[in-house]
Amino acid sequence: MSFKKDLISLSPFTISLIYLVVASLWILLTDRLVEFLLKDPDKITIIQTYKGWFYVTVTSLGLFYLISKYDEIKNMLTKKQKKDLELRTKLLEKIPVMITMYDPKLEKMEVNQEYTKVTGYSNVSTNTLDLMEACFPNEEYRKEVLEFMNQPEKGWKELVLTTKSGDQIYNSWTNIRLTDETQVGIGVDLTEIRESENELKERNKFIESIIDNIPIGIAVNEIDTGEAILINDQFSDIYGWPKNIITDVEDFFNHVYKDADFREKIKKQTLEDIMSGNPEKMHWEKIPIDRKDGTKKYINAKNIAVSEQNLMISTVLDVTNSVLAEKELKDSEERYRHIFQNNPQPMWIYDLNTLGFLEVNKAAIEVYGYSKEEFLSMKISDIRPVYEHENLKNAIKNIGKENDNEREWIHQLKNGEERIVNIYSMGIIYENKQASLILVNDITEKKKNKELLIQSAFEGEDKERKRIAQELHDGIGQYLSAVNLNMESIKKEIPNLTDKKQVRFLNTLSIIKKAIKETRALAYTLMPVELDEYGLLLAIKSLSREIEGSFGVKIKNAISEIEDILDMNMKSNFYRIIQEAFNNAIKHGEADFIELTLKHENEFIYCRIKDNGKGMNTNKLNEATGLGIKSIKARTETMSGELNIKSKPGEGLEITIKVPVKQTSRI
Repeated sequence: MSFKKDLISLSPFTISLIYLVVASLWILLTDRLVEFLLKDPDKITIIQTYKGWFYVTVTSLGLFYLISKYDEIKNMLTKKQKKDLELRTKLLEKIPVMITMYDPKLEKMEVNQEYTKVTGYSNVSTNTLDLMEACFPNEEYRKEVLEFMNQPEKGWKELVLTTKSGDQIYNSWTNIRLTDETQVGIGVDLTEIRESENELKERNKFIESIIDNIPIGIAVNEIDTGEAILINDQFSDIYGWPKNIITDVEDFFNHVYKDADFREKIKKQTLEDIMSGNPEKMHWEKIPIDRKDGTKKYINAKNIAVSEQNLMISTVLDVTNSVLAEKELKDSEERYRHIFQNNPQPMWIYDLNTLGFLEVNKAAIEVYGYSKEEFLSMKISDIRPVYEHENLKNAIKNIGKENDNEREWIHQLKNGEERIVNIYSMGIIYENKQASLILVNDITEKKKNKELLIQSAFEGEDKERKRIAQELHDGIGQYLSAVNLNMESIKKEIPNLTDKKQVRFLNTLSIIKKAIKETRALAYTLMPVELDEYGLLLAIKSLSREIEGSFGVKIKNAISEIEDILDMNMKSNFYRIIQEAFNNAIKHGEADFIELTLKHENEFIYCRIKDNGKGMNTNKLNEATGLGIKSIKARTETMSGELNIKSKPGEGLEITIKVPVKQTSRI
């Protein structure tokens, strides 16, 4: 029995009723019994008195027990009510759903915290406004909602509720009725669900848009039936057949592959690859297909199995242009290979990383004397003399940094013969390697003839210089010396002349001496006697002293013993180069300090002339140079040397010449 029932059974009315019934029965029964057993009135009176006290005592105890039991049950019921109230409060406040409690007439409504959180309306609001009108401002819609609320246990209904902020939210409600006729509404906020659904719809639209516009054909087939449930436009366009024709697998193969043998072959291969379940096998490349318009295309196809959903996703990419380009490239490579192999000029391809030969043509084998097998085991340094290796290293470092596709080199044949060649290079990809294609033009004879011509010109110039210098020295120089002696011999007689004639005589004598000095200097400049008689070293020292004395320029010389390894032409060329460099430094550079280095090192003669003059812009060297630099360049070329000029405005000028000692053996 519940506490409530116990409490009702022991109510004050029940206790009073029990007392009345018991008292009536006691009086009636005991009075009858006493009168029946005793006849003496006095004894009856005494017994009646005892009987009264006994009844009062027993009933008092009974009443005390009943009242105590009533209070105990009442206290227990009060505790249970408090506990039930606490549970109800917690459920109302903590449960993450909206709850409303209201009487059937909707005169009083109570809401929980979740309802307040979602709608903005609290229990305070329900006391000051019509909550139904606020949440459902449309009268017709509000009537529909009220009708639903008055039909509890009818299931769930989706409603659109207006929040305190004016937003409309989606929620789902159901109603239950308690035993005391109180109705409870339970609501679930569907806003996030609706937003997710809308986001999913938008995402699906986005995916559908991608599928429709992506340049890849996509089809989705059911695995068990093979029926296509989705084909995008690109899939149909690539294969060249309407969607309704290629929906069925059999129809697809029959239309797309006209040749029966090839159709069976590709069908068998495709089905076997799909049945293997291996994703790597479900990828087919450069497959030829037949289109409805009669044209042929090439495709790459890939299938992705989604077994748990009984779906097979097929993707297809049109690679026709790529396949045709590869074919054309292959044909082109074959043509270029023919041109490469049959070119009368030596050609080869070498690896830019290892410098090893990758391919050589017939002309290279014939000219250089190596077999193809020998070439392919060599590096490009192996066909260059040792003294060219340093230049080769520097050139390799600068590959890609400067436009140097044409360059002059010294190559060495298998028999040891050296040839001067022009190299034309072009960067290519060969066998997936960074490589360079080389065309060789042998200019040995041309170079030899050019150098001989230039050397002849310089030799003729030197001879003419020598002749003019000799004439100046032996002719005009002697005449001027004779005039000077005659003038000196009559100098003692000038006191007999007038003052005016004495001044004129002395001026004439001064002019004659100056003419003699300049004639001697000119003759020396044209052809220094020291170069022929004493060699290059003394000639350079004499030239330096002459310039220091004439122009006040400081010259620092660092010259090693190189006389024995230079022939007369090279000595003359080096002297003229140094002479021109000194003149340029003084005349154009306005320098007051010049440093000269001339040395023999690693099979090369190095000549370096550096000054502290005004300098120049080397980017305009070709268009700004005069005869001096051109003469230096020409004389360097006759010795098969390299000329390098470094300068910046305001930082002086540096000329470096590098000449191979064995240059005469190549001409």
